Amino acid sequence: MNKIALNAAERIMLKVPTFSGYEYADPRLINGATYADVIKAAGDYDAIEIYRFDEQSMRVTDITDEVSLHFTGDILDNPPLWLRHSVSFGNIVAAERRSNREFAAHERSFAQVAL
Repeated sequence: MNKIALNAAERIMLKVPTFSGYEYADPRLINGATYADVIKAAGDYDAIEIYRFDEQSMRVTDITDEVSLHFTGDILDNPPLWLRHSVSFGNIVAAERRSNREFAAHERSFAQVAL
């Protein structure tokens, strides 16, 4: 899996819901972390958004959509919170459903030929 290219001054921060709103958690991912590491950490913390934080420039970048492109788990039945909150979630679900329909139609075409 691809590395997420963190330099020494960058950290991954997770926006995590709490009873009173939300807080930011640092999963302590190090330089060389992969997208799979970020996805696992986001799931472990039940994060709703994923950020890249640059300590030198104090810049925060929302990378939730970038990470969502590397998610390989179950999208339709039980997607993680961070994926459900991503901007591209609707497009990902639509593509998955379209793929499932096309596969089902493909299987039906073989059943019709076998008759």
